[in-house]
Amino acid sequence: MDAKLLKQAMLGTDKGHHVDVEPHGRIDTIESLADGVAETSPPWNLLLKAGCYSVAERAGFMPDTVSGTYTPPIFTDNRRDLSPRFAECLTRFLKEFPDTPQVSIHLLKQVDEAKLRLPAGSVPEFLVAFSQRRMFKENAHGTVLSLIGERGRWLAAQNTDWIWASNQLVDEIRDNTQKLDSLWTEGTFRERESVLKIIAENDASEAKRRVCETWKNEKAEHREAFLNVLSKRFDDTDIPFLEESLKDRSASIRQTVATLLAQLPNSDYAGRTLERAETILVRGTKPNTLCVNPPTEFTKTMKADGLEEKPPRGVGEKAWWISESLRRVPLTHWEKRFQMSPSKILAALSNDDDYASVLHAWTYTVQWFPEHDHWFEPLWDAWNAVKKSTVCRSCPERCFDDEPEVETTPPKWSIRLLETLRQWWLSRIRRRS
Repeated sequence: MDAKLLKQAMLGTDKGHHVDVEPHGRIDTIESLADGVAETSPPWNLLLKAGCYSVAERAGFMPDTVSGTYTPPIFTDNRRDLSPRFAECLTRFLKEFPDTPQVSIHLLKQVDEAKLRLPAGSVPEFLVAFSQRRMFKENAHGTVLSLIGERGRWLAAQNTDWIWASNQLVDEIRDNTQKLDSLWTEGTFRERESVLKIIAENDASEAKRRVCETWKNEKAEHREAFLNVLSKRFDDTDIPFLEESLKDRSASIRQTVATLLAQLPNSDYAGRTLERAETILVRGTKPNTLCVNPPTEFTKTMKADGLEEKPPRGVGEKAWWISESLRRVPLTHWEKRFQMSPSKILAALSNDDDYASVLHAWTYTVQWFPEHDHWFEPLWDAWNAVKKSTVCRSCPERCFDDEPEVETTPPKWSIRLLETLRQWWLSRIRRRS
């Protein structure tokens, strides 16, 4: 703004300090534009002149020019792009279910494990969605970096809102041992998590040693994030540490540790889980049928093994205990035990009163253990059959996407999750054929 106009505005026109601006340069035009304003309204006259001056300043602005030539970046990422249809499905899930980011994270990790990346055209939209949710930044940071690829990390570096996904810190410290040690002991949580990922890539034993040393001093959300970083690197030598962590005061830590122990078949925990599950899911009295024997009480052993006693709102107590007891047993175990295919197992259970509880448990299980691809479609079909047979008490024609009113109705996110996984599974089959 012109210095005289600024001085006039600061002094105030209502106290007799109105000063006419001397015509010079652009002010000549401003004066001519203000001719129609009554002289009895100095404040309005001042505002008009200030506005005209601002427009003149913008109209005369000359942007800085960049000298030299621009060399576009070269990306060497050789991952294949995710299919546009599946990318669209993920986008819709992120938008429609913002309150269940953990489900979206499960899906993203499945895509990452398949060595796929997001299509270039959808990366900006995903970065916007990821940046709006803290859980993606903290609990799925590494997965996001892998999915967006080199071009996505380059794009993230161009926007301050996305800088967390640029991976600049990792690139700077990857080969600097001294810097790695310094950030691990003195850095922020995000920096320490990046350091742990770098160390784990080169030496998983060293990464686990560092986590064990600082475990008791870490916050619960930090401990859980470190477990997620190391989740694919735990082996039988880590069973004592994980067994001890089952006593953690954080419920989410206990749940995570229990899942990790269940994935180690040589652990005592996996053995106890199998024994408990086999007393719940048994053969029926009729041929080719299975039935569920719900636990009659919540025992101390169940609590010690990380099972949660109190169910979420809207879930029955025994139904919750069934789900908690079955969700950490590999689905392939039931194929061997009953000598039946997934479809036949589900059909044999379909008439049991606790069928929905079993389906709910296995919806989680299918994501946690390898060699479960052949369960995606049977589980999806089973949920879909339950959905079609469910009739609301108040209105038989009520849409399924409304609030469920009967206990057998599957959670809405479970249907979407399995439908998405089914499409991904089918696309993989098509690529192989």
